[in-house]
Amino acid sequence: ISSPSHEEGGFVVAIVILVAAIGLESWSLLTAVRETRPHLAGRTWRQFIETSKNPELPTVLLEDSGAVIGLLLALGGVVLAHVTGDTRWDGIGSIAIGALLCVIAIVLAREVKQLLVGETISTADISAISDAAASVPGVDFVGMVRGEHLSGEQMLVDVKVKFADHLMARDVAALTDDIERAIRAVVPTAGLLFVESWLDEGTGPADGTD
Repeated sequence: ISSPSHEEGGFVVAIVILVAAIGLESWSLLTAVRETRPHLAGRTWRQFIETSKNPELPTVLLEDSGAVIGLLLALGGVVLAHVTGDTRWDGIGSIAIGALLCVIAIVLAREVKQLLVGETISTADISAISDAAASVPGVDFVGMVRGEHLSGEQMLVDVKVKFADHLMARDVAALTDDIERAIRAVVPTAGLLFVESWLDEGTGPADGTD
């Protein structure tokens, strides 16, 4: 049977360890927050995690936040168990930490799943790319825009356009460069960009440009 002094010493050691761990994890979290702030671009933290195409920062933020909250829950459980003499508080703290880890795992899985399998570009980016390409003189219309996000903030984009009939081959080559510059001016993340000729002559843009 443990003596009261032994139990008191164990409690103090547990508190010291938990407080030190909270301090270290908080420092790590603050570092992640500082690194993330330049990437917010007017978004809230929740919007950043939900819309970011770079999985590293949201993952670090969620992991560090979860670590700090989990340690606080553990500290609360230990303190309540010691003060009340009811060891069930220790178990409640452990259950709360487990539930927290499950929530973080679900959020991470949901947010990075599409990045792992290839997330298509947003309708806003599609519209901006289509408008930019269509604004270049010599382009009759934009037949289709499609693409997906690659690693980080880089996108792979395929654009099909109908060139004016009077253009020669050398004119099309120069015009293709103009289209790429126009697109990257409005969507800088269009890193890998392919411009192709729309071959369905005599037709307008495809229904529901994707």
